[in-house]
Amino acid sequence: MFLSLFHKHHKQGIFTFTLLSFLITPALGSTIVSSGSECTIQGDPDVFGIGVRVSLYLQWGSSIIFLAFSPEQASIPRTTMAATTAALYINTFVAAAHGNLIAIEWLVLFYLTFSLSLLNLPVSRAGLQKHGGTIALMSFLWGIYYVVSPWMFFKGLDIAKEPGCDVKIVIFVPISIYAHGFRTAFKVLSIFDAILLGIANFGLAVYLFVRWIQGWADREVQENIDKPGLRGRILATFQVISGVIAIIFAERTLSVNHVTFPGVAINNSGQLIPFILGLFALVASIFSALKTFSRSHVQGAT
Repeated sequence: MFLSLFHKHHKQGIFTFTLLSFLITPALGSTIVSSGSECTIQGDPDVFGIGVRVSLYLQWGSSIIFLAFSPEQASIPRTTMAATTAALYINTFVAAAHGNLIAIEWLVLFYLTFSLSLLNLPVSRAGLQKHGGTIALMSFLWGIYYVVSPWMFFKGLDIAKEPGCDVKIVIFVPISIYAHGFRTAFKVLSIFDAILLGIANFGLAVYLFVRWIQGWADREVQENIDKPGLRGRILATFQVISGVIAIIFAERTLSVNHVTFPGVAINNSGQLIPFILGLFALVASIFSALKTFSRSHVQGAT
């Protein structure tokens, strides 16, 4: 039994690795283009191109539908989001190593990954153990984000900085990331985040990973199916709230900074593949919701 369970989860690992191999493409990096008094940013399509962003939004939407109508299947967008997040982080770090502008990417990443996936959780303790591997991966990635943040706010935001060109982040209102007060506040906050949230997320990732492995041989855990109910709908509601705010902030940040993606279209492989991935998750969630609705309707009729 243990070997068969291992084979089952091994195939899930191959699926995740395959997603990563498709999503990770050579990082082009973001650059500031100054023309006279106007500054524009040529964005990194591998991090927040139109296909990548829409994919994340579709995955977020599918997680809401799954949580409300079929919580057991919420593992689908949970897995795809984890794979996408890992790919985006890798591309961002590669861009930083190449000396590209990452000031805007680092802050938008928080909106596109953390805020859109935070509450896509199992609705039962057994479900948490059954799907703990993917949640452990997400927790590990969030830990990386927090641990790297001090370097980002002390040094990283100045990479590829252009004199006379500002970069703003929208937190309800546009704020210059180079503003002394903002920078100082986030330097201090990032240190606390790295110590508290970074370490906490790493510890949580290890705990969830160990519990996930232990659950492979636990028949009760493997046969558990999270059913629709109040917990799922509460999580879905808060997913809506956090996601809407994150999407507005992310899109406003790109708009305020005049971010463009020259020569990049939705039919480029780097945009089309993640878009199809997100579309798959959304379609699956809709069919699952319809199936749940029809089943409850039939049961109610009988």
